[in-house]
Amino acid sequence: MNTQKQTADKWKLPLKGLTRSWLLPPNALQFCDHPLINWLWRRPLGGLALTLRTLNGRAVLVWQCLIPLVVLTTIFTLGRWFAAVHGLAAPEIAQLLWRFEISLVLAWWVRIDRQIRGLSVPFEFDAFVFFAWPLLVPYYLYRTRRARGLLLAAGIYGLLLTPFITGDIARIADLR
Repeated sequence: MNTQKQTADKWKLPLKGLTRSWLLPPNALQFCDHPLINWLWRRPLGGLALTLRTLNGRAVLVWQCLIPLVVLTTIFTLGRWFAAVHGLAAPEIAQLLWRFEISLVLAWWVRIDRQIRGLSVPFEFDAFVFFAWPLLVPYYLYRTRRARGLLLAAGIYGLLLTPFITGDIARIADLR
């Protein structure tokens, strides 16, 4: 019993049952009294890790959920650089796929973030974000974070411009 108490103290739940880390030992949640955690613990196929990861906290959420955006941008940047160095045009299907993935990641991130922050928006807001993210993501970030949100939006736009700038620089450098 003493080891169970130590485990419960080690994984103290700061937000009424949510842990500080989304990597949990298997027995860490048996001490939770939060109804959402108890419900998720009983879900099949382990839906718990993603939910705890997204319900963990605001600062962690922003960076952990934007990791797929950074990975996708890095892959697309390397592809555009490689194509530019070898004098090839970037395939249109790759650009279309990249745009779709970016829209999907941003819509997913906004949905999870607004649920955590308890922001009330229309039912169709997720679809609006998917189709019109260049306008709605800065609006959402400003509404939830004010000036810091606009800086984050500028960072996202800078990240999304990186593949095109890198490809153009590689193409210009190859012409010399």
